Amino acid sequence: MEQAASQGWNRDQVREEVRRRHSRVEGSAELPEITPGALYTYQIIRLKDRLKIDLGFGIYHDLPEKAAKKFKEGDIVQWNVGAPFMAPEGAINRAPTSYSAIVTQVVDADTFHALIDLGFGITLAQRVRLRRIDAPELLTADGKEAKAFLEKILSRDQGRILMKSIDIDQHGRPIADVWVQGKSIDQELLDKGLAVTVSE
Repeated sequence: MEQAASQGWNRDQVREEVRRRHSRVEGSAELPEITPGALYTYQIIRLKDRLKIDLGFGIYHDLPEKAAKKFKEGDIVQWNVGAPFMAPEGAINRAPTSYSAIVTQVVDADTFHALIDLGFGITLAQRVRLRRIDAPELLTADGKEAKAFLEKILSRDQGRILMKSIDIDQHGRPIADVWVQGKSIDQELLDKGLAVTVSE
């Protein structure tokens, strides 16, 4: 902090110095292991006196008339691809639902565009930000290297990913955990010294 103040560093310079010192000199942080939630698992909510299925991202699906008699606000339900809407057997833990998605473009080392399968035949094009890491700015050499590495990771399964959206940032982007072939991707960027952890 003293060095930043005495030399008049801007925000980007401070970020680069923190990333350089903590990622490359001290080694990468070990992130806690995380697991995805269930696919096609939703909560029933009430909107304008009608029960709806909350698909996430501010998108809602009408509850089929027959099903509306079986459920109440707050219930957790599942939908199976190729099968009628159904309720799960037994209770489901209300962890955030996971989504299958296809990456269409990598913006930088912690942001990308994806087509997200919300279920019920609905696909959402969305810009997504990785939750647990922060990468260098794209205009830097490190930023370009980090972006290229993320592109390599995300192309392993032809762009197919599993993601769990946790929150929305100040730019309206979902903040998400992301898995490729069952492996959380942020640790790889940390291990390469191409990102730093974000304090939660």
